[in-house]
Amino acid sequence: DTYTLSLNTNLQGVTGFRLEVLTDESLPFRGPGRAVNGNLHLTEVRVRIAPKGQPNQSQIVKLKKATADFNQQAWEISKAIDGDSNTAWGIHPQEGKPHQAVFEFEKPVSAEGGSHFTIELEQAHGREHVIGRFRLSLTNTPVVEIG
Repeated sequence: DTYTLSLNTNLQGVTGFRLEVLTDESLPFRGPGRAVNGNLHLTEVRVRIAPKGQPNQSQIVKLKKATADFNQQAWEISKAIDGDSNTAWGIHPQEGKPHQAVFEFEKPVSAEGGSHFTIELEQAHGREHVIGRFRLSLTNTPVVEIG
């Protein structure tokens, strides 16, 4: 699956975003993924920006760096921005707990009069290894590594 988020903001100089994958009683092993063991695999993250109300003017936002509070062995968060559909971020054996990842843009971005962001979370591994519940937040402060 690919989750496509479309959001508007008046925030200027956006430097990145935080993705929180959250637990929920309705998910296997409380998640945060939908796999039978609660795991997830985030294959690739893509970001585009456009001026508000002008989605046809969108441009790719380059991601410089990604960090996470936990990385499954050989499934590190950096693999979610490596452009390779054969790799992904995973959280095994830390299922049943919330986790977070921070994605830093190559440079701050915004559009005059407000920005429209499109963020894609591609999940192409393990059939049900998709995110069950999440929260996303943009920032315009210097991005702080986690992990």
